[in-house]
Amino acid sequence: MNRLGLLYPSELDDDGKSLYDELYAYTTAKYGTGKGIYITKDGRFVGPFGAHLHIPIVGKQFLGMAKAVSQLVGLSPKHREIAVLVTGARFKAAYELYGHRLLALDRGIAEEEFNAILHGECPATFTSDEKAVYVLADDLVNQPGPLSQEKWDAVANPIGKDTAVGLVQVVAFYSYVSTILNGFDCKVPNADD
Repeated sequence: MNRLGLLYPSELDDDGKSLYDELYAYTTAKYGTGKGIYITKDGRFVGPFGAHLHIPIVGKQFLGMAKAVSQLVGLSPKHREIAVLVTGARFKAAYELYGHRLLALDRGIAEEEFNAILHGECPATFTSDEKAVYVLADDLVNQPGPLSQEKWDAVANPIGKDTAVGLVQVVAFYSYVSTILNGFDCKVPNADD
């Protein structure tokens, strides 16, 4: 389900096994069960987790960034998911959109809003703060060059500097994740996996 192949735990060297254990602890604590497939029934990780097992030295840093980004202050779960979805939609990262659709629905984003984001539209039903989050994420992934001071102020003033700073970090991290998913052609898993 990716061009590198999915690894069984028995195929991993010591560094890979250590990363596998850390990924397992992280994903089961963060996602539990029933929120999509991040590991197959036979114990192979999919998505960015499976890809990073091929390069444990990078995978450890990826996991550290994932943990850090998930702890940023000032971001509501819904704001975070808006930024992730805008980023995933821009990159057309299938696995990202698959996994985060489920999280977004749990965090207050309606199906119609999800679909609007996929089509590059800011949902009319968003609050002014949610629209500001959408605009910032959209500008970061769709406009080359530095974000203008005017755009920064338009977002940072209503939602706060800490939230805006966190959003830039979320968009940057999920741009990396989307690149990994697309570069290694990480597929959306089947329910039977």
